[in-house]
Amino acid sequence: WDPELVDMGAFFVARGPRVRRGAVVPPFQSLHVYALLAELLGITPARAEAQLDSVRTVLRDPGS
Repeated sequence: WDPELVDMGAFFVARGPRVRRGAVVPPFQSLHVYALLAELLGITPARAEAQLDSVRTVLRDPGS
C-alpha cells in the first residue's frame, strides 16, 4: 500500500459545531484525522506522528 498513489485516497467529510461549513482542505494523510479528533474532543493526544497543521483549516477557530 502506497499512500502516495491517488487511487489509495479516501474521501473525508466532517460536520459539527467546530467544523467550518464548506471547508475544503488539500489532500492529507489519514493519520492526521487522529489529531483532528483529539482537538475536537478537547483531549491531549498520545505521542504520535499525527499533526493538526494539515487539517486545522477545517476548524471554525483554527487558531486554538
